[in-house]
Amino acid sequence: MKLNRSTVQRIVIGISGGIAAYKTVGVIRELQKRGYRNIETILTANGARFVTPVTLGAITGKVPYTDTFESGRALSHISLVQPCGILAVVPATANTVAKFSGGIADDFLSTAYLACTGPVLVAPSMNAEMYRHPVTVRNLTQLKKDGVHVLDPDAGYLACGTEGPGRMPDSEIVADMIEYAMHRHIGGPFSGKKVLVVSGGTAEPVDPVRTLTNRSSGRMGKALAEAFALAGAEVEVIAGTGTVRYPAYCPLTRIETASQMLDAVLEKATEADIVVMAAAVADYTPAKPEDEKKKKDKNDLKLELKPTVDILKTLGSRYAGSKILVGFAAETSNVTEYAKKKLTEKKADLIVGNQVGVPDSGFGAEKSRGTLVSRDGTVEPFNTVRKDELAFHIAAKVAAMMELN
Repeated sequence: MKLNRSTVQRIVIGISGGIAAYKTVGVIRELQKRGYRNIETILTANGARFVTPVTLGAITGKVPYTDTFESGRALSHISLVQPCGILAVVPATANTVAKFSGGIADDFLSTAYLACTGPVLVAPSMNAEMYRHPVTVRNLTQLKKDGVHVLDPDAGYLACGTEGPGRMPDSEIVADMIEYAMHRHIGGPFSGKKVLVVSGGTAEPVDPVRTLTNRSSGRMGKALAEAFALAGAEVEVIAGTGTVRYPAYCPLTRIETASQMLDAVLEKATEADIVVMAAAVADYTPAKPEDEKKKKDKNDLKLELKPTVDILKTLGSRYAGSKILVGFAAETSNVTEYAKKKLTEKKADLIVGNQVGVPDSGFGAEKSRGTLVSRDGTVEPFNTVRKDELAFHIAAKVAAMMELN
């Protein structure tokens, strides 16, 4: 089994006439960075007042659709969206939302909406009072009942000079939700399954100022959350230290210490079918953290450290055989041997042995190399692969395990 982002799907972006239309270019660029190249655009007459056809053509390499009766494009409002991966209206003005809700088809975008056989997402963006108006509330409620994915706007300072809900979310978040809605429609091997991904590092307090931590960025955990979610799973993330932004469609619990991570994992794992321990958890923590900042002096500083609870081993003792457990081993040498040992000791189903301490693999790097060791005895080396690709491969391995179970 091979899993990937299904980037061959056609994404159709509708742009209606709101000031947030300038953000749509960023959404398209973000989707392109993720590998989606088959992107078409529909530009309403008022949308063209904010973003020009030339701009969209330059970004996508394709002339936007603007007129239902354009010469040479007869019936394209049908062929464009039958089939398509998704129709995403970014931004969706109050007028566009009202048209969709009432079934009015008087321009290219509204007729394409009625003809669309794929999933539809709208990102409402407007003045706060327009957004709160009972008519708009009623229209958005109707769209949700019709199966449309409605991306709630952010609250904040708006172009009209007021503050409140109505601002379109950042491009990365909009791209997240477009991608997620499209893949939920496609489905995958993890449909109906719950996956808990534990990511990032921990920070153990020495005093109120200093901590003991590690170099984990959370990049691998983010990639795993994306891979399992885009393959159909309901994914929840527990994250410690790190620099990455996790997918907007994954509920996120933030922790700091190994103890906090243990508590969060034991609480969340009860309902999970699969637990992926991609976190770099501290092996030791200060035995007696200082209540006050430790002042610098000429003497050496000695810290008494005590071992932390092994989270993966705890999970193995509780859930071996009833849940699929995936662990990671960050090693500077003998990666395969240590991964095999960890698989046995922790009672895991899969251990990902990662080579760390080298420039092209490990913490903070875009790529990784190491070995996958499975419960059935399979040993699979991998050499300098992108972490997002590795994440989909790990998900495929887990999907195969589910079939055997």
